[in-house]
Amino acid sequence: MFLKRTAFLLILVSLVIIPAAAEQLDYFGVFNLGIDVFKMFMLGESGGMGAGATIDFNTGPLLWHGSAHVLLEMSDFTPGVEADLGVGFIVSGTYETAADYTQIIEISSWTVGDYRYSVSQRIDGKCWAAFFHVIEAGVKPHYVALEGDEFTDVIMYAGYRFASFYAAWLPMQEFEIALHGLLGTNGDEFYPGGELRLVWQAFNVGVGVYGEMFYFQLTIRTALTFM
Repeated sequence: MFLKRTAFLLILVSLVIIPAAAEQLDYFGVFNLGIDVFKMFMLGESGGMGAGATIDFNTGPLLWHGSAHVLLEMSDFTPGVEADLGVGFIVSGTYETAADYTQIIEISSWTVGDYRYSVSQRIDGKCWAAFFHVIEAGVKPHYVALEGDEFTDVIMYAGYRFASFYAAWLPMQEFEIALHGLLGTNGDEFYPGGELRLVWQAFNVGVGVYGEMFYFQLTIRTALTFM
């Protein structure tokens, strides 16, 4: 009953309160594809690593988010999966057709003794960009084997997200922050929590508390955005 009431309240807020307070914008399409080449996570006393992909795209004022990762638990390499499916309402946003961006790209490297040297190139340019303030909600089903016990919780989340998308490869200016409340269930048990996620260039870092467990994840990613 509590789960149904929570879901109903999230839908009510999304459909009534948030659209009434949102700015009227001329939305154009944004599609972001992220390849998560390496992901490391810790959940309670266990941890693991894996890889996967994420997508973000908008349909008018709705910003959709999805991800899927294959994971291996570190102690015995038991496989697991996690996914994320959410939608948010763009409360406010801005677009630029000539946003400034900077890229730092390593063009060569070499090692002498115990020292590694590298030469990088700085690239400055302009591209299309979008900046969104979003109120979002979603669900994250998890299946991970933790020290022989199956962790099969379904976690709902809701909160705030600021996302910036640049139509360029990993610009220095790309930044994202999200703050979510969590509510998970495993059978008849419910577990509250919260999480903070930061995205910058090739890094996606998340920290949080779920029930009595501390959660941490670090993802190395590469992203392509089309507008």
